[in-house]
Amino acid sequence: MDKKCLVGPFFYIQGKVYADACELMGAEQNVPGKFDGPGSHRRLYYSGIRSKLKLTAAIHPYEYWPRGRVVYDKPSDTFEVSLDACIKGKESIRAKIVKAFHLEGKAISWGLDGHYLCHRCNPYYIDLD
Repeated sequence: MDKKCLVGPFFYIQGKVYADACELMGAEQNVPGKFDGPGSHRRLYYSGIRSKLKLTAAIHPYEYWPRGRVVYDKPSDTFEVSLDACIKGKESIRAKIVKAFHLEGKAISWGLDGHYLCHRCNPYYIDLD
């Protein structure tokens, strides 16, 4: 387990990866063998990204943006990246995620997660903000 690698939630907004990540040393193990950061998408968006990018409530809530999460699976020594379908297949975005989480040269599993559906991927999305 490489302690320099990071885990936790992230967003992909306006060409950049924004993460609430922590090193594996500080990660939580809520599921046996799976290490994740304590952060949440909601906290990351409303306490940091929204003000940094000057996004107002009148623009969009956090569910609007593509997002995902990096979790370390110790038994397989693999970083599992669950993310929005619209960014999964884009190699340039995946490279930015790898760089942001210091995963260069590591085993990575890329997958979809029904929790991560932005406004383009969720056919039932309604912007109520």
